Amino acid sequence: MATLDRINALMDRGTIHLARAPAWGMLQKLKSPGYVSHWSELRRVT
Repeated sequence: MATLDRINALMDRGTIHLARAPAWGMLQKLKSPGYVSHWSELRRVT
């Protein structure tokens, strides 16, 4: 963390920051009504 602070002090604040995954979640309102619930409904691709 000290290294990041030194680089940001030399270059500019916010030049380097820690990466993190966004807090995304499934949006139920965007879920398709045509989702598959049984194996027999899946299409066979050959």
